[in-house]
Amino acid sequence: MAPATNAFGGAWSTLPTSLTPWILDVIQSMGHTQMTPVQASTIPLFMQHKDVVVEAVTGSGKTLAFVIPILERLIRRERKLRKHELGALIISPTRELATQIHSIFSLFLSAQPRPPPVDDLSDPPDPEYPDALLLISSNNSSPAQDLQRFTTSGADIVIGTPGRVEEFLLGKGKNIVNVKELEVLVLDEADRLLDLGFQTAVTRIITHLPKQRRTGLFSATMTDADALSELVRVGLRNPARIVVKVQAKKLKAAGVAGTQARETVEERRIPANLKIHYVVCHASEKLVQLTRIISSEVAEHKSSRFIVYFATGACVDYFYRILQDLLPPETALFSLHGHLPPSARTRTLAAFSDAPATATSPSVLLATDVAARGLDLPQVDIIIQFDPPSDPKAFSHRCGRTARAGRSGRAWVLLVGRETSYVDFLAIRKIPMSERPYFPGSGDQPMGLPPVREEREDEDEPVRPDDAEVPAFLGRIRKTILTDRAIHDQAAKAFVSFVRAYSKHEASYIFRVKDLDLIGVAKSFGLLRLPRMPELRDIIRDGWEDAVVDWNSFAYQDKAQEAKRLADGAAAATVLDAEREKRRAERAEKQKANVAWSDKVVKKEEREKRREKKDKKRKWMKTQTQAEQKKDGEHGEHGDEAVDEGDDWEELAREERMAKKMRKGDVSQKAFDADHDAPFALDFITPTVLAFYTSRLSTRSAIARLSLISRNLSSSAPTAMPPIFDKPTIDKYDLVLIGGGSGGSGCSRRAASYGKKVAVVEMTGILGGTCVNVGCVPKKIMWHAADLQEKITHHTQGYHIKGDAAIPKFDWATFKPQRDAYIRKLNGIYASNFEKEGVEHHHGFGRLTSANAVEVTRPDGQKYTLNTDNICIATGGHPVIPSDEEIPGASLGIDSDGFFALEEQPKRVAVVGAGYIAVELAGVFNALGSETHLIIRGETVLRTFDPAIQDVLTPWMEKTGVHLHKSSKVVKVAGEKGKTLTVTTSKGETVEVDVVLWAIGRKSLTANMGLEELGVKLDNKGDVVVDEYQNSSVKGDHGDWRRAGLSNRLFGPPEFKDDKLSYEDIPTVVFAHPTIGTVGLTEPQAREKYGDTVKIYKTSFRSLYFSMIDEEHKEPSMFKIVCVGPEERVVGIHIIGAGSDEMMQGFAVAVKMKARKKDLDDTVAIHPTSAEELVTLR
Repeated sequence: MAPATNAFGGAWSTLPTSLTPWILDVIQSMGHTQMTPVQASTIPLFMQHKDVVVEAVTGSGKTLAFVIPILERLIRRERKLRKHELGALIISPTRELATQIHSIFSLFLSAQPRPPPVDDLSDPPDPEYPDALLLISSNNSSPAQDLQRFTTSGADIVIGTPGRVEEFLLGKGKNIVNVKELEVLVLDEADRLLDLGFQTAVTRIITHLPKQRRTGLFSATMTDADALSELVRVGLRNPARIVVKVQAKKLKAAGVAGTQARETVEERRIPANLKIHYVVCHASEKLVQLTRIISSEVAEHKSSRFIVYFATGACVDYFYRILQDLLPPETALFSLHGHLPPSARTRTLAAFSDAPATATSPSVLLATDVAARGLDLPQVDIIIQFDPPSDPKAFSHRCGRTARAGRSGRAWVLLVGRETSYVDFLAIRKIPMSERPYFPGSGDQPMGLPPVREEREDEDEPVRPDDAEVPAFLGRIRKTILTDRAIHDQAAKAFVSFVRAYSKHEASYIFRVKDLDLIGVAKSFGLLRLPRMPELRDIIRDGWEDAVVDWNSFAYQDKAQEAKRLADGAAAATVLDAEREKRRAERAEKQKANVAWSDKVVKKEEREKRREKKDKKRKWMKTQTQAEQKKDGEHGEHGDEAVDEGDDWEELAREERMAKKMRKGDVSQKAFDADHDAPFALDFITPTVLAFYTSRLSTRSAIARLSLISRNLSSSAPTAMPPIFDKPTIDKYDLVLIGGGSGGSGCSRRAASYGKKVAVVEMTGILGGTCVNVGCVPKKIMWHAADLQEKITHHTQGYHIKGDAAIPKFDWATFKPQRDAYIRKLNGIYASNFEKEGVEHHHGFGRLTSANAVEVTRPDGQKYTLNTDNICIATGGHPVIPSDEEIPGASLGIDSDGFFALEEQPKRVAVVGAGYIAVELAGVFNALGSETHLIIRGETVLRTFDPAIQDVLTPWMEKTGVHLHKSSKVVKVAGEKGKTLTVTTSKGETVEVDVVLWAIGRKSLTANMGLEELGVKLDNKGDVVVDEYQNSSVKGDHGDWRRAGLSNRLFGPPEFKDDKLSYEDIPTVVFAHPTIGTVGLTEPQAREKYGDTVKIYKTSFRSLYFSMIDEEHKEPSMFKIVCVGPEERVVGIHIIGAGSDEMMQGFAVAVKMKARKKDLDDTVAIHPTSAEELVTLR
């Protein structure tokens, strides 16, 4: 290695306060003849009663910068500490770092001069300053043992991790440990303490300590913004900021001719004697490059001690086993990660540090970030980052394990594809790196292979092929795996953990799973086959071949494990046999049902025969009545109606008796339907059915029949149905609306409240529109059912709601009639409100024949005209389904309206679309237990929503079981409706389902209404083009929104003459799982409109409700506020998480009123609620 090149801050003798002689002796025995810059800057301030915040690069001597002042302050105390008094406390984020700090204190304290014995016969007295107490978790140390050691031997100095220190000071030791005399508190690697979630523990400890103390925060990255924001929380008072920078001289090339090259100073956040190199390679070549880098370093630089960093502990375990067969046998391998028991971690660190590493017998430690901070591992020559860290701050800490105490060192990082942007990212953080050529194999050119190029569609240059040794490495790894099935399990676990870690990288715009060559990663891992995981579902598998393995005989070397595998296999076979038997039984039951259906057909034929007899009887009675009337000279024009009504009331009475029996449970719904021809039982108010009743029965009989059916479907008391008009009642109306949905209803009732004569034309005969009948209302009911099923299935155990009964399951078939009955009840309420307000309800298709006339065509073909000066078009829309010409077999699917007509829950369903309707319906299916596939054209759902919403919801849907088919289009649907359908995507995938549901958009119901003939302009979706007052291009025609503003402006008092609807800041909710609320501008929209004045406030958390739920089912929450300008006016709020749908309305008011961020900050938070996050964001 190169000689030490560390900068010096002066001799120890230059300190303003001289050091105690025995302290100075220990320092010099350690080889530190002079102070480092951080020591020269920190020690005088810390000894002069100053709080300090210290940032210096790793290996710069920060530990001695607080160890020496602590010892000197304790030595200089006028009164020595008593046995149970504490003088200094050092808190470290990891047990390894705490152990290392303790060893340094022990080195000093063991060298203190001993007091002379009282006489020759006496035992040597105890040292004046007892050894420091180490508080960490280990097999030999429990909290009770910590306290016992303290009470027995005492300790002026305590070093430990936050949890153990908190237990020591605030647990059983609260009344034993006296902290009133504590002089110094040190938080080492302070930013890491905050990042790891120790804020609560650290805050409790600090609150317990005396305020008259000195506090020091030490780290290599303390000036990062997120760490600085916590300084106040850790209790410093006017701290001195000490930032020790590293500056390296860099030769700048000559510019114009005749000028000389000159030296420039480059600021760095790493030691000047640390060189960091990066190598760009394919994902499949990373392991090849790792072995070549180690070989090159050993051969060229005689390097002997390496640390290789991986993303996860599972990767460390796996590659520890694999590299034993890929590296020379003389190489000593060690593994270290956070999931190992504390005692094992201690043994590993000691073994690696003590191993006699040489160039012929190097030592290699495989580790995660548990070995990245603070550890002073001696003589580490080389750092290799196989995986860049998820937290960019850990990068410099990893590299800092070499080039310590003035020694030079090198670090390497392997980058793949677009990860090269990480170089620029780190350069901004003052961590320079230099590229090195790809390390070639023995058969390659000396200068290495051609550079790796990122694959881009707009570039013609071919991408370099994989290294020729990749297949050989793959074969060697697979050969190792095949020796023990346990290694195969480790491989799959390591691969999955790596992909998960990659997806959570903080620099997610650089490290994106969708840009990663997962097939190449699988090759580098040497997998036998690809695991089943969402990230691999849509991957093109070119170049991948599963290993040929007899999985039935592929055994574990461990006998107990193998015995368990065989037992589990036998049990699975038993379950499979049972399932087959169950399917056979279901087929037999289905055959019985078919027989029952045949019986039903026979019964129906018998009823038809009875009806024919009744018809013949009616005709005979009619003939007899006419003959009698003719004989008596009478002309009874209602005779046939009287006979009809008699038969109808007799039939009605019989149906009423059967209905009572059904409500009591004496007769089943199926039996009732079979006896009464009940295809109308659920969707009875349709144009066909209504036409059937009104054309065949008297008005009185029709009302009674429909009232009876409504009463069977609803728990509410029956009411008489308001009349439906079949002709105009006046010559001219003040307002005619086409469409009886929410918009038409609100507008018409408001106009009627002003005393105007209003008619509403609704072609279905059912009021309420899409929202009430096949939209928001029944969809929210289904969401409630799905949400409740999720809670019962996944949440009851967390709240300890227990019982012997099996988990209740949702019954779609019995739930649907009750849901539909509620919708019918709402239809009745709409109709009753029309009657109360005097609004006429006309059943038929409305078509404009002029700007002042609407022609109504009733279901029976009758036509009439409604004249008016004002026509409002509020027809709503309908779902769009591709034609069979566009997508073969598309008509085999259903649309979102068809969702509400499903009589039974499909076991497998494919939902096509990425909008809110697709997301909502896919979420309902998935939560209720259907195998759900969601086919989307892009990479995320809800692409028009804020990106933060997309980034939370898309992976959560995948995690909860929705099979997302990304960047895919449906190209074909094959099969038979009602049976298995096969969906083929543009990626060549095939999915077998029971139902295909199209949710790809909606189009306005304005076709054939005569609009274009009158010159009314329509857009490409069929919407009427209107101005800001909802006026169309033809006088008298108006578009509509769900407001009464139009009626107010047309018929209201003068103050409403300019009334109009603002389309800005309209709140939206999505009943996804979890729910979503959004209002105002998204971040991209705001940046496009307001540029650099945009400021974002964002937080991610878990709702308190999920605190008791297992980690797998904790729903995410994310709240985001978009602000603009110096006053930080709120222009957008986007929230996702439990309760977002219910809380959005209030925050929409704030956005509408142009609230500022300060207005939210000044609002008292309601605690504990999720909503409080929006008024506490900082």
